[in-house]
Amino acid sequence: MLGKFLGVGSNVEIELRDTELLLFTLCSDKLDEIEKAVLDKFKEEKVDVPDCSAVPSELKEKLESKVLVCQGDITKEHADALVNAANEDLDHVGGVAAALSHAGGPQVQEESSALVKQVGKIPTGDAVVTTGGNLNCYKLLHAVGPVQGRAGGRERELLEKAVCSALNLAEMMEFQSIAIPCISSGTYGVPIRVCTEAIVAWSTIVQTVNVDIISVFIMNDKKQF
Repeated sequence: MLGKFLGVGSNVEIELRDTELLLFTLCSDKLDEIEKAVLDKFKEEKVDVPDCSAVPSELKEKLESKVLVCQGDITKEHADALVNAANEDLDHVGGVAAALSHAGGPQVQEESSALVKQVGKIPTGDAVVTTGGNLNCYKLLHAVGPVQGRAGGRERELLEKAVCSALNLAEMMEFQSIAIPCISSGTYGVPIRVCTEAIVAWSTIVQTVNVDIISVFIMNDKKQF
C-alpha cells in the first residue's frame, strides 16, 4: 500500500486520487530518446491495484498508468509542485535552476539561501521544499542530483534517490500534480538515459508496493535556457 511506500505504516488512510508526473529536458535533440525510454515502460500500462473492497471494481478496470511526452517550458507549467534540478547550496545560477528562480522571483533564492543557512548544504539525492514564488505552483521542490564524474559511479543510484525524494515529498504534501525536469542531464553532464531510467525505477517501486492509484504524465521541454 502507499503507506508502506512512504514509510508511514499501514494504518494511515490514503485517499484514492490521480497524480501527474511531468518530465522536462533542456535539450531538443533528446526528445526521441526520452520518448522511447519512458513510453516503452509506461504507455497504456495498467497499475497493479490491490484487491480491496474499498476500491470499486469498475474503478479498478479504469486504473492505468499513462505517459504523455510533449514539449513545454517548465517555468510556465501549471502544477501543484514543480521540481528544480538544484545543487547542494541551493544556489540557482544555471540551467533549469536559474530559469525557475528567475521566473519565481527573488523570494525563491531568498528562501533557499535561508534554508541552507539553517540546515546546511543539501546532500546529493535529497529534496527540500520552498515557496514557488511567482511560479504557477504551490511549492517548489529542490532535488539535488549528482554531477557526472564526481559520484564515484553512483550517478544512477543517486538520481533515483533524488527522484524518489522529490516525489515522496509531493505525495506526503498531497499534491495532485508534479512537473519534474531531467535532473543532472544539463550542466551536470549525466547521460539522459540515466535520468529516464531513474524515473522508470521509481515507477517500478511504486507498482511493487501496490500504490492505490497513480496516473503518470511525462512532458519534455525542448526550450534551451
